[in-house]
Amino acid sequence: AIGGYMSAQKQGISPWTGKAIDPQPSIVLGRDMNNRVNPVAKDLGAKTISKEWDANFGSRDVHHNEGLSFNKQWLEFQIEQNVKIYDLGTGKVRNTSNYYNMEQQVIQLNNYPVQHIYYMHLGTTIRVVFLKSF
Repeated sequence: AIGGYMSAQKQGISPWTGKAIDPQPSIVLGRDMNNRVNPVAKDLGAKTISKEWDANFGSRDVHHNEGLSFNKQWLEFQIEQNVKIYDLGTGKVRNTSNYYNMEQQVIQLNNYPVQHIYYMHLGTTIRVVFLKSF
């Protein structure tokens, strides 16, 4: 337990709340918005594209190119604002995603730092986020 406490502190995460200690705005990227990305973002006090996506598109079907363009512009704006990016990766989803692949390309092209994290959902209420060190 003390190791988890110390690790969280070193990574700038409150071990009590799971939210970022520093006031730097943050976002979470990854696959499976509803079951993984949005819950983890809520736990970390971070944002996702979901709110802006819903405000722009609502529930209507979005043409693939229009959605990709919006997603890319949103991520580039986040990078310009110097937000901290947490990346959940693909999880158990193994098929490719043009959206997630594009996000990875934008991050690489900008040589932008990303904190990779691992998410585990235990039961109905317990969620655990591990920060990966590379």
